[in-house]
Amino acid sequence: MTNKKHDIESAFFEFLKMKTFLENGMGMRLGSFHYVPLQIIPHYINSLLIIDLFSVWESAVNYFFEENGLTNPNSSKKRMKILEEKKLIENAAYIKWYIDWRNDVAHHLRKVELFELQQATNDVQKQMVAWKLIRNISFGFLYRKEDENNYKIGVRINSDPILEYTIKFTEQPGGLLTGWSETANLSLDDYLKLINEDPLI
Repeated sequence: MTNKKHDIESAFFEFLKMKTFLENGMGMRLGSFHYVPLQIIPHYINSLLIIDLFSVWESAVNYFFEENGLTNPNSSKKRMKILEEKKLIENAAYIKWYIDWRNDVAHHLRKVELFELQQATNDVQKQMVAWKLIRNISFGFLYRKEDENNYKIGVRINSDPILEYTIKFTEQPGGLLTGWSETANLSLDDYLKLINEDPLI
């Protein structure tokens, strides 16, 4: 039997891990040595991430209704109204606003900027922590230069690498060859074992 609360926390952990990694920006390589950061790429990525965020949110709301014995209507707007009326949600107006963004992304090709995704993520995370569905974990970008040709990039929690890629540049007759390998990709359970905490709390 699966633990729904644990599944929700695991899904949010994976969302935060990828959001933290991808918010560093993306671009395109032109020729051997030119790299151009293109704003349109992160806008598309942020738009996909807000859909992921509200997929986790819907699971959290459904679980919260079930655990609290609330009648769960078949509409996001009706669920939000019940949560508001019973004073079970903070910043309801903002959450409804973000749900509209998600719908506009899915149905009207709206593009989301990083500050919008950050704001939505912060408010969703605060609410899920208040509902005691997730731990309040802060993710940070990982960057370490080993030497002139070797780097590590990824995501960390405090100093623990959660997602880590090793990037290696090798001199070749035609220029620098870039290689990479994934050296860490921890799930929520992996991380909690690392810090000796029970995954099912």
